[in-house]
Amino acid sequence: MGNWIKTTTDYGWFKTMRGNRAINYKKVQELIRSIQNHGYRSVPIVVNNDMEVIDGQHRLAALKHMKMPVPYIVDEGATLEECIALNSFQTRWKQTDYVEANVAAGNEDYIILKKFLERHKPYGIATITFAINGSRANSPGIRNGFFTVYDKSEAHLLEAARNLKTLAEICGNKHKSTTFEQAALFAMSVDGVHRDRLVKKLQPMLEASPKLATFADWEKAIEKAYNKGARADERIYFSTEYQKWLMGRAARISENSKGKKKAPRKAGQD
Repeated sequence: MGNWIKTTTDYGWFKTMRGNRAINYKKVQELIRSIQNHGYRSVPIVVNNDMEVIDGQHRLAALKHMKMPVPYIVDEGATLEECIALNSFQTRWKQTDYVEANVAAGNEDYIILKKFLERHKPYGIATITFAINGSRANSPGIRNGFFTVYDKSEAHLLEAARNLKTLAEICGNKHKSTTFEQAALFAMSVDGVHRDRLVKKLQPMLEASPKLATFADWEKAIEKAYNKGARADERIYFSTEYQKWLMGRAARISENSKGKKKAPRKAGQD
């Protein structure tokens, strides 16, 4: 398959492959409504050398109806066999695949996310997005192109990177529980926390391998470990701080989103 995504508004170039399944016009209408509401961001349509559509006939029909440019890739020599295989056994995309697709489309927020993922292995998207935004990005948001970096300032991104490096020090540069990783990142953001003390207290706590499921449980465990042996004026109540942060989160996101164009949504696969 070629490496370059091409674009055209000459819909006459595309041909229906004989033997391919019929177009489901209900699905086309659903795609049209999705594009109207959220914009179009998706994997390109796949064609062979004869411009017969191998994958993406519903997206093509929707884009043609809306008179929008069609992104496509030429898969040289592809036949009906490949077309059937794609329709019947198409592998579900992973979150990282959606990140790559949005990066290829030039989405600045996903470009930042990809850089963090590359620089801060072995942490996954859930931990990285928490470090960047202080909140857990949901899977549909990542898939549909809604992920947003709310503060793109150099100072903020440098602080997020610093927190991930501290997390690596706590975890021995290994992936632990995602929920713990997020709870530890939040603890670093609390005013007055001593980073060296946090590292010193959390390392043995992890070695004891507590089995905790929720963010709130981890926050309480971090609070207990951090405050053990501390003077009253040194103690920090992370669980209380998190509840206070949650109360203001919606207002902060709303303020940051004012005047911004809604991120385009991936319109779905054929």
